[in-house]
Amino acid sequence: MVRKPKIEPTFDYHLSSAFKDEDILALVLKGHLVIEAMLGKILEKAGFGEEIWRWPFLTKVEKSIENSPMPQWVGDICNDLNDIRNDYCHSLGHEVSFSEVYAHVQRWSSLGLEYTDETIYSDAVESEDIYGVEGILTETLSNTMDEINNVFGQIGLKETYLK
Repeated sequence: MVRKPKIEPTFDYHLSSAFKDEDILALVLKGHLVIEAMLGKILEKAGFGEEIWRWPFLTKVEKSIENSPMPQWVGDICNDLNDIRNDYCHSLGHEVSFSEVYAHVQRWSSLGLEYTDETIYSDAVESEDIYGVEGILTETLSNTMDEINNVFGQIGLKETYLK
């Protein structure tokens, strides 16, 4: 995928109201940062040193799967979330559409991620009305963090990022 700008760059775009998805961008960035920190904790527990903080996100996911009981499907979801984050961070004017995130949530649920309400992935019309892009991403990030937190318990980490 080529991540080229979707709009013409202007000096004050970051200050303008033209950026419609500020809340979703913040949600994606913060969620990604928490997941990356959680993966770092897993890798530190596995015996890796400070070098992990120089690794790209995908390497952290891969090494967490290899060196902990983290399931591959959780890693796949982390990688998808990373793609969403990269689209925002490397393509000026990017917006996540409901159809895009709905396709993802159907895949994520089929991989094994549990949601509080099956409507979120089984009924597009109701999912958009009830959850929308922000709701789906919020629940997906929270549930992915919960799955990683389960790995914490399995490897003897007492810390939790879900307080």
